[in-house]
Amino acid sequence: MKRLVALAGVLSALAASLPAQARPGDHPGRFERIQQRDAQQQQREFRREQELQRRQLQRHEQENRRERMTPEERQQLRRDIREHGRDVYRDRPRRF
Repeated sequence: MKRLVALAGVLSALAASLPAQARPGDHPGRFERIQQRDAQQQQREFRREQELQRRQLQRHEQENRRERMTPEERQQLRRDIREHGRDVYRDRPRRF
């Protein structure tokens, strides 16, 4: 009885492992379909990554454009720095 149960277990394990032993040539077309599906998925992921990088680059360029000051803003900034600099850095008497 124990031998019969053990034999049944070994046979069921062998039967379960048969699909794992299948080779690409065993099922014509199936392996090619899987490869094609994987290739398409990789292409989609690659396109998504390219699109993400393109959007990040555009966003970065737009942020850089906003950070630049107009000539009028620069002149006003220089005036403000000079005016406030007079209050902070007053002329000191010279030492000899």
